[in-house]
Amino acid sequence: MNTLKPKFNTDIGADQKVDQPYFKSQFPLVSEFLVWPELIRAFQTPEAEAIKLKQKVRKNGVRAILFALTGLIVATAKTVFDFSPLSTDGMDFDDIASVISLILLVIAVFFGKGILFGKNRDVWLRNRLRAERLRQFHFQFIMLNSRAVATRSYAVRRELLEARQKQLEKTIKRLNENGYKQSVLDDAELSECFLAERVSGIQEDADTEAFEQLKKALTELRFEHQRGYALHQLEKSGSGLSLRGSIADRARGVNNLEFIATLLLLSLQLLAVLLTIVMAQDAPFSQTFAFAASVAAIIVVALKSYEEGLHLPQDLARNRIYAAGCSKLQKEFQAPSITDSEQALDDVLRRMEELAYFETREFVIAHSESRFSL
Repeated sequence: MNTLKPKFNTDIGADQKVDQPYFKSQFPLVSEFLVWPELIRAFQTPEAEAIKLKQKVRKNGVRAILFALTGLIVATAKTVFDFSPLSTDGMDFDDIASVISLILLVIAVFFGKGILFGKNRDVWLRNRLRAERLRQFHFQFIMLNSRAVATRSYAVRRELLEARQKQLEKTIKRLNENGYKQSVLDDAELSECFLAERVSGIQEDADTEAFEQLKKALTELRFEHQRGYALHQLEKSGSGLSLRGSIADRARGVNNLEFIATLLLLSLQLLAVLLTIVMAQDAPFSQTFAFAASVAAIIVVALKSYEEGLHLPQDLARNRIYAAGCSKLQKEFQAPSITDSEQALDDVLRRMEELAYFETREFVIAHSESRFSL
């Protein structure tokens, strides 16, 4: 069976060698409107920038945590162990350790609070917003003009293609405005949802066969694709200790590592206490166990900071809600009771676009506030 490859951006036909031939073979009567070369080119720039800057932002977050982790470990070691024998004339090891710890913690604050690289986060989110809004604009235009898209009239199709190009130029200009991201953040009533417009004064004489192909295309490329992406983020694979992969993989990895570090903390602290009780204050290794327990506690805090910095719990919840919403709307869209009702079909498509915009807005809001700090 000929199926679309499970990868990102197949919904807009970004791959000329795979996606576009698939569209033409499966939806030949409407494929002209499913593939939009000018929109794909406009999409690829912010998409590539968003992917690149996302990695930079996450690396800076991990650096912040590592700097803070090291600084706290150095500070803890200084208070637990006696380093005076390492000191020499003119060089107090305790003072050096204090300075090193302070420097590491200050650097961690600058990385974690976005003071040094906050611009990368803002540019990442602006580009991600532009890319997703172009994707939404693509499907909004099809939804708002579905009857004209499904016509067999050459003149109507040419008129519609010209109109969509003008709308694309207008949309790109809007998305590139400096204050657009903030307008989305402030859009509590979702008034910014629809970028596309219905083309007025155009004949809407939909061909039955073409309209059926369009409905199948929208089912696969809009409902199933969006639901599939959300479910992909909820899938768990790998060893269970990985901090890579899907959102669910990373959340599970953090939780498992937190459990291990907490168990280690309790075990080491218990050993330190037992050694002190049994062998008195000068018990061998009691300080070492106490220090190791402190390090384990710091690691637990660092993992919690990583989890909060990436907004893993919020992202998991958002994707669960989004997947459920897409699934519900897809069932409504395919229900026999509404397939003959143009108004009912349009209503489901409209709600799908509102849901997609809401999800994007929630993502931008959450990650605009992300910080990596212990």
